[in-house]
Amino acid sequence: MSGYFEGTLSFRRGGRVEYIDTSGQVYTGTWEHYYHDDTEKHSLSIKVTNPTTQDGKSEYYDHIEFLDDRHFKAYVYSSFYENIFLYQEKR
Repeated sequence: MSGYFEGTLSFRRGGRVEYIDTSGQVYTGTWEHYYHDDTEKHSLSIKVTNPTTQDGKSEYYDHIEFLDDRHFKAYVYSSFYENIFLYQEKR
């Protein structure tokens, strides 16, 4: 499975998500939000699969920071780097 989403993620109630990549391929799957009491931080897991090709994508964001009701930053940490992604609600 590869990570990092380039396209549109649509978060649905009940932990369902739809992802449309930049070439128009549609993926469906799940998302899960975690709140860590010990660090008071939020994290996010997203897993999707294209039902036609069986290609899968997943990502675990170590920390998400809500900027307002339409935007959040998502962080992926490793030993050598930190990736930051900005998500914005599309209306």
